[in-house]
Formats: sequence, structure tokens, C-alpha cells
Amino acid sequence: MHLNSLKIDIQQVFLRNFDADDIVKAARARIEAGQTLSDEETMKLIIAPLAKSTLSKQSLLEKCIDLAKNIDDDWQQSFLIAGMLVAADKFINRDYSHMLRRWLNMTKIGQL
Repeated sequence: MHLNSLKIDIQQVFLRNFDADDIVKAARARIEAGQTLSDEETMKLIIAPLAKSTLSKQSLLEKCIDLAKNIDDDWQQSFLIAGMLVAADKFINRDYSHMLRRWLNMTKIGQL
């Protein structure tokens, strides 16, 4: 779609083409180094539980959320966890989902 100065280009992205283990490994290195994740890295981490991995989707989701909890930026941390919850809604363990929602509500961002 092209509207004067705005151009929207839609591309298909297949999650099977992403390696979740590599995404998590790269994100872990940046987070442990105290660096902020780029927008692209943030979105990749959100979809990582849906990508191919050696772990089950639930285990990978829990691993990604535990990693996100180590992010210093409260807004980015909440954005990541909420994004993962939405993306993983079809397969996430309901008890785990409720626990995370309660945890998010206790954060500064959740309280706002």
C-alpha cells in the first residue's frame, strides 16, 4: 500500500525459519552485559516461544520470561512479558499465565 509519504510493505514471516535457542542466547548475552535490546531483538524474543527449539513451547516460554525479568528497564520488561503472554496464549499453561498476570500487576508499569 502506498499513500503519499506513507508506504506499507507486508511480508510473510515463517516462525519455523527462526531458531529460538539462538534468539534466547543472543538476548541473554545482551541482557547480562547490561545492554538494552533493540526493537528487532525485543520482537524476536516475544515470538521465540513460537519458533523452533529443542525445548517444549511451555519450557521455552518460561525460560524467556525468566530472562525478561532480568531486564532493568521496567517498561521493556513488562512489554516483553505481556507480548509473550499474548503470543503464547494458545498453548500457555493457564496456572502459569495467571501467576504471570498477577506478577505483572505488582510491577510499577502494571500498577499504572
